[in-house]
Amino acid sequence: LSLSVQRLNTEWHICQINGSAALEELNTASVELNTQPLDEQTTCHRHVVKQSKKPLLVIPALADRPVVTRPLTPFLLHPGQEARLFVSTTIWLQVYAYSSGPLLLDIPTRRPSDSWFGPSTREGDVCYAARTHARLELADVPLRSFRAITPVKIANKGTEALTLERLLLPIPNLSVFAAKNGSLWTEELSIVCDEGMTSAHLNLAKGAPSMAAAAQRLAGPRTPLERGVLTRALGAIFG
Repeated sequence: LSLSVQRLNTEWHICQINGSAALEELNTASVELNTQPLDEQTTCHRHVVKQSKKPLLVIPALADRPVVTRPLTPFLLHPGQEARLFVSTTIWLQVYAYSSGPLLLDIPTRRPSDSWFGPSTREGDVCYAARTHARLELADVPLRSFRAITPVKIANKGTEALTLERLLLPIPNLSVFAAKNGSLWTEELSIVCDEGMTSAHLNLAKGAPSMAAAAQRLAGPRTPLERGVLTRALGAIFG
């Protein structure tokens, strides 16, 4: 995503264009001042805002829908075992005229594919789809400027093996944190499958995960949870 912003006398003029660079090339984000705006043939927006000397505010945000993530290679979590996965999802950019608003733009840095998650075409939710390596070691997770990492701890308390082929992440309920090394994170999500393998308890940790060194909160959740713990049917989490 390339974005140019101009401050005119009574308006903000914002233009955007999505490039086609390979994922492995997208490792950094940069800000340049006093450059030419993007070509007028790109997607442009005009926002009329009265004159103000307050600075523009651009912050990262998470997706506005839940994300269905599918490991490239499904795996089994056996009874009595637990695992911590590191899953990353695409970052949105929110552009505010100044710190207290108004919100001018809310767009993904790279738009994910649409997906449906539910037991039937009549029951379920529209989500975004994502593929993941579901890495178990933090050292193996690539740090990309346009993705936020969510640690997901899964514990199988049941008597049967749990097959993890896909996982629904409540991304709009999470916050964004920036670690000291510039990587972006969310809170850790803990999922405990019950003994009957019919439901699971979801627990959202408070604050940044311990592996995100000296993390600072940049943005809160789009939809805050009233309670930190949720109980859902197993199929509503793992499909």
